[in-house]
Amino acid sequence: MNDSWWPKLGAALLLVLAGALALTGTPRQLAPVASVEEWGELVASGEDRVDPLTLSEWLVEDKPGLMVIDVRSPQQFARWAIPGSVNLPLEELLSADGLDQLPKSGTLVLVCGDGSRSSEAWVVLRGLGYDALTLEGGAQRFVEVVLEGKTGSADPDLAMKVFALREHLLGGSAALGAAPPPAPAPAAPAVKKTHRKKKKSGGC
Repeated sequence: MNDSWWPKLGAALLLVLAGALALTGTPRQLAPVASVEEWGELVASGEDRVDPLTLSEWLVEDKPGLMVIDVRSPQQFARWAIPGSVNLPLEELLSADGLDQLPKSGTLVLVCGDGSRSSEAWVVLRGLGYDALTLEGGAQRFVEVVLEGKTGSADPDLAMKVFALREHLLGGSAALGAAPPPAPAPAAPAVKKTHRKKKKSGGC
């Protein structure tokens, strides 16, 4: 996100937060973000997001107070969702009823397809004082890294970790730190049979 984005969004942020505050009253956990510059610092430092592997660890460890909120449509959520997540579409989440469903303490991880719509929700919730984070890369990146193992690293220890996390999340039995099953050995090439021609008996 470049620096020019923040001044353009500043007025819109204030309007959105003013409306949300009117619905919810006082902020919940963290101090409200006081300026556009502070928003920029949060994003630049990475304090606005969590990566797929860390979220997987939190889910496996049953991190206290964790709530994963999927802001996609019910149809998208029904096709596939992160295990343990709840569906609160963006418009519903940012309504008075939606905000009332949020816990007063704990960490909220916001998920959408690619991280864009969850960032909109993060702006409002973090501005209200919630301990909110977006999932880096959204559900799409979660699938690539955790379910498909596309970490971009050749580190075997990382591959073992991803395998164990995936097994836990999908109900498998592998222990954390267990090695993934070995790849099946390649099939032996088929031996082509040759048939010798029988010699004709007798003379020429």
